[in-house]
Amino acid sequence: MNKFSAVPLMIKAARVASKESYLDDVSKRFMIVPQCHVTRLSVANDSDGKRVTGILTERGPISIAPDFKVIIALGTIESTRLALFSFGEQGPIGSNLMAHQRSNIDFRIPRIALDRLSPTVQALQTSGTVDGTLDGTVGYFHLQITASGLDNINSDSKAELFRKPPDIDTVYQHLLASDSHVVITIRGIGEMEGGNPKSNVSLDHDPSQTDYGERKAYVNLHPLEEYLQLWDALDQASDELAVALAAGHNIDVIARNPARMVPSRVAATALTRDLPYAIRNGVNPNGRRDGLGTTHHQASTLKMGDDPNTSVTDAHGKFHSVKNACAVGPALFPTIGSPNRMLTGLALARRLGDHVLPPPNPAQPEPGFHYLFDGTQHPADVRANWLIANTGRGGGDFKIVDRSLIAQPGNGIGLLFYGSEQLVGGQVFGYPWVARRPEPIHGRAGGDSDGTAMHARWSATSRTYSIVKQPVVT
Repeated sequence: MNKFSAVPLMIKAARVASKESYLDDVSKRFMIVPQCHVTRLSVANDSDGKRVTGILTERGPISIAPDFKVIIALGTIESTRLALFSFGEQGPIGSNLMAHQRSNIDFRIPRIALDRLSPTVQALQTSGTVDGTLDGTVGYFHLQITASGLDNINSDSKAELFRKPPDIDTVYQHLLASDSHVVITIRGIGEMEGGNPKSNVSLDHDPSQTDYGERKAYVNLHPLEEYLQLWDALDQASDELAVALAAGHNIDVIARNPARMVPSRVAATALTRDLPYAIRNGVNPNGRRDGLGTTHHQASTLKMGDDPNTSVTDAHGKFHSVKNACAVGPALFPTIGSPNRMLTGLALARRLGDHVLPPPNPAQPEPGFHYLFDGTQHPADVRANWLIANTGRGGGDFKIVDRSLIAQPGNGIGLLFYGSEQLVGGQVFGYPWVARRPEPIHGRAGGDSDGTAMHARWSATSRTYSIVKQPVVT
């Protein structure tokens, strides 16, 4: 879960949209435009507030309709940079920058030290979450525990960890596992303090530092003393957990970059000495701490809130000062918390989608009638009641979009019929019809020799409905 990414979800959605539309770009509900860098948003000042009117890209401007909504869904730094360019540098945009502090310790213990575990437990083990605070005033951290070893009845020389997607940060350390020893990694992640005026994202003051002709973002991260105290508490908790796991046995301490055992067969308390509480660099090659900001876990520069003076967006992620612009991602978080931000960001994105496009209310039929289709049913229920006549030549499909059945034609007849109950003579049918535009939808057959008439004819065939009540003889 902590290695989750939004990119596979986007690729999957684009593929599903392509399949649903039978490769017709006009009918696609979702598209990704590659190699089209957005530089800023065009904004107009209306009487009731700012409004995004267009998108400026490396390939030129894109105009948008007045009722369209623009959602900024980049990483925290780039989303903030785009907001600063587009909406101005006044106000709290870019303030409250938060990041994660992260430490890692790797060590190897004898398998017998884990005698409390069932002997049937397999090699790969993960633990839960341990929360900690410093006097309840600084923040939270959690410890992520991963262990790997080789099953002593298995002749496979590869660590069983590689049967799962490996963590590239710990691959070489866990290669030191054996059938008699288990390699354990304890990763501690804590939250940086919020409301620090020295930590923010601004536009680079050096005009020569540009990207696609626009100034780059400048990131300021200056931790307070309380932040460093929390990091010490996190590291101390990691050491105490390692001592508990060793259960009195000696351990082998493993350093990183390159992965190697520094001292072997030492007391677990040696971790504090051999992996010091310091950022790993040339001066401290065995330091356990990652550099500040290297985790790419930045957050909170477009934080949500009710007060426009202290927050940038509302509870749904809409910018206070812009009518049709929203944001998603960790930049919205009021505080970063200690776990990975990915899943929380996805939850907020889904909530924003439900807010922008809320589910339709059930339609109320006239007395004595009931709807065969009203657009609110689950797609599986619609499929159970409505059937497509398939001639084996690719008869197309019908999709439910905004309570409407959208025809997505193929090479077949494209006939959708209701077949879940017997309709007998004498029944009265009502056909309520909703048109989204006043002009009629029609086609034209016959005419010029340049082929335009043929195109118009098939356009009508592909994009109109024919509602027929006809008895079926079986």
